[in-house]
Amino acid sequence: MSHVILQGSSDEEQTPNMETTIETIKFKLDDDQFAGEALKEIPSRSELRKKGLRAAMPFWLAAIPCIFIPLLHYLLVPVLLAIGFLQGRSFWKGKALYKSGKVTCPRCKKGLEFNDLPFESPLKVLCSSCGYQLRLYELTP
Repeated sequence: MSHVILQGSSDEEQTPNMETTIETIKFKLDDDQFAGEALKEIPSRSELRKKGLRAAMPFWLAAIPCIFIPLLHYLLVPVLLAIGFLQGRSFWKGKALYKSGKVTCPRCKKGLEFNDLPFESPLKVLCSSCGYQLRLYELTP
């Protein structure tokens, strides 16, 4: 009888998935002009799982007492279980966040600050003083 020993990867290779990483990102405008910078937070997989379970758990727990409601349990239990799954799945996708950032409006030269915006490219920010919509692209090194 032979035994197979499986070796996992070293701890150094696993740490990027274990911690939330924060990067400083520089932004440019459509005309490649420097606009500002922001902190980008990329959550770890374990943190995403926890947030997903916290979002799904109330729906799953609400489905338990619905089992005892005659006739309505055929509708309520599957709907609550499905809603819980979809809520959890929205967190499991793992979108990054722009935690805080400062950019300058090219029209009125006013400094704009933003917090906790979901990651998307290009990032669209509306100037509060002149109403100009800035399209911010990540500046690649």
